[in-house]
Amino acid sequence: MTSAPPALWLTAAGLGAFHGLNPAMGWLFVVALGLYAQSRRVALLSLVPIALGHAASVALVLAGAITLGAFIGHDTLAHCCGALLIA
Repeated sequence: MTSAPPALWLTAAGLGAFHGLNPAMGWLFVVALGLYAQSRRVALLSLVPIALGHAASVALVLAGAITLGAFIGHDTLAHCCGALLIA
């Protein structure tokens, strides 16, 4: 097994730093993994856990919003969510 060139490690570190600044950029880890393995197949297969994690996250947020909506009026919930987005 050959070791990865320094440029590849720097690229992976840069992608990790960018992911830390913007967590929505998980696909960058797919690119890094594909580059490291030098395989398009590996990159495409690594999209599966990212997609599943995204779907689980959306489901949890939706369940929380529906539960909260059962206890708080729609107008109040909309104003609170709007304020949270602005903040």
